[in-house]
Amino acid sequence: MSGTIIMTQPEHVLFIANSYVGIREEPKNSNNVIFNTRYYGRVVSGEQYAWCMAFVWDVFRIAGLSRLFYNGSKTASCSTLMLWARKGGTFVDKGFRQGDVILFDWTGKKRDDVAQHTGIFSHMANGQAVCIEGNTAVGNDSNGGQVMVRNRPLSQITGAHRPEWDEVVKEDDMTQTTFNKMADQYFRDRAAKQPSNWAEKDGNWEKAVRMQVFDGTAPQGIFTREQAAAVLGRLDLLKSIDLQPSQQSPAFVYGPDEESS
Repeated sequence: MSGTIIMTQPEHVLFIANSYVGIREEPKNSNNVIFNTRYYGRVVSGEQYAWCMAFVWDVFRIAGLSRLFYNGSKTASCSTLMLWARKGGTFVDKGFRQGDVILFDWTGKKRDDVAQHTGIFSHMANGQAVCIEGNTAVGNDSNGGQVMVRNRPLSQITGAHRPEWDEVVKEDDMTQTTFNKMADQYFRDRAAKQPSNWAEKDGNWEKAVRMQVFDGTAPQGIFTREQAAAVLGRLDLLKSIDLQPSQQSPAFVYGPDEESS
């Protein structure tokens, strides 16, 4: 596989951020989450480790754009990033653009020195800012424990740090090796996600785990045909089939030049 992927730096940042939507801290209310582990270099937990800004830091790091976040340094403080942006001239308070690091003030006072939460701006929809945020939830905007796409009134936004993106469009040669690495990372990230809200609500995932249909891991992982066969076996739906090696159907054998559908 070869070709060229053309993606601007803001698009790259948003692509990475969006790939983590659904990731949650575990256990609930612990702040034990992969973004904190990467930020601090060890597993941490406790109320002092709120991670909305650590999430943003990690996204820029993965994108290879750490230099555009706090001059390549670290901060997990929303207020610290805002003060730095104001001093450095990267602070904006209107006309938000893709990839802006949004800074929230739930009081609506838009204070000069206090920000309570952060997220990465995606676009406007129905007069609200659509952002990808870490450590949020409906009912707990700035310490909710998961990565979500949220719609925010502009009245809650003090402003944003606007990274000084390169003007040129980034072009990466997409080799098969690079594609495989990206695919592997995508599958790992999917497998790390907790059950979706709808799956938890209907209870079927928990029931399936209790029945030992699934082992309880990777609820949002990719489901292969051989895994489907294992599930059918656990449900005793294959007991009546006595298939000898010589009886294997050629429909399930793929040669090197054939593709499965």
